[in-house]
Amino acid sequence: RFWGAPGVGSQSHFFTRDRNECYAVNESAQWRFEGVAFWSEGVLADGSCAAGADGRARVPLHRLWRPYGESVHRLTVDRSLLERMKADGWVDEGARMCVQATSGS
Repeated sequence: RFWGAPGVGSQSHFFTRDRNECYAVNESAQWRFEGVAFWSEGVLADGSCAAGADGRARVPLHRLWRPYGESVHRLTVDRSLLERMKADGWVDEGARMCVQATSGS
């Protein structure tokens, strides 16, 4: 988890589990590394999720980016919310990680 650097970065969090992306963001003067916020698993090549080692279902967690106003990212597992945000101009960056499914996801 990263937080926008005071005075230069977005005043929001940025989450990634991709090692290369993590290195690139960490090298940027716009973000400060805060540490591991939660555990997740990788997305399969087709964008789906395998069950976790505990046998529980996992669902894709999509990351969206707002390229207007203050540049921020949001995460969701809700497909209808994803579609509404895209209609409002947010950019779908795709399924970025897999998280444990909860009732209602």
